[in-house]
Amino acid sequence: MTIYEVKQFRKFDTIFREGAHGDVAYVLKEGVVELSKQVADERKVVARLTPISVFGEMALILGDNLRTATARALEDVRAVCIRKSDFDALAAEAPQLLQALLNVLVYRLRAYTTRATHITSITHGLALLLELLAVHGVTEVDRDRVAETLGRFFLFPAKNADTFIRDLIGTGLVEPAEGERGRVLRLQPTEDFAATALRLLHATRGPADDGQDGDDED
Repeated sequence: MTIYEVKQFRKFDTIFREGAHGDVAYVLKEGVVELSKQVADERKVVARLTPISVFGEMALILGDNLRTATARALEDVRAVCIRKSDFDALAAEAPQLLQALLNVLVYRLRAYTTRATHITSITHGLALLLELLAVHGVTEVDRDRVAETLGRFFLFPAKNADTFIRDLIGTGLVEPAEGERGRVLRLQPTEDFAATALRLLHATRGPADDGQDGDDED
């Protein structure tokens, strides 16, 4: 049985800084945590978290393991530490954890807005979600379920969400197919799936289109 470390932070302590290397995610048990990002010359608050919330997980999911925001305690904080090795083991043993993380990531794509984060578009965000699944051995996902989840969190019809899925199909990294229960997407085993998808999208659509695929759908 894994025993998780509980860390305490004093009011106004910096828990981690944007751009720093990270190998720990946190489950907030007590207190309030502020997440902020540097946008141009301004530091922008993107979230204030209260218990029970997960934060810092992006550094465990993304390939570079870099913090995508700065986390600061607004009150005295107690948080459970989940190290990358524990995170990977949990994700492998508990598929429901992956679904929970998908929900968190999609919510943050919407809450932070695509221009305020390292995620340049909804299609890029979707590629990151599929990469998370692929890393943990999932090679086939329900296409309608993916479209429904994107639509629910971005507040547009599932048929609109399918546009972003078709973008990824166009890169060749995702193959549409019929499964036992209906339409599925088969993920191609590609190193750095999301980065490769973004590069292929950029080559196909050109830099003028980058980051624009979700703005009018909100």
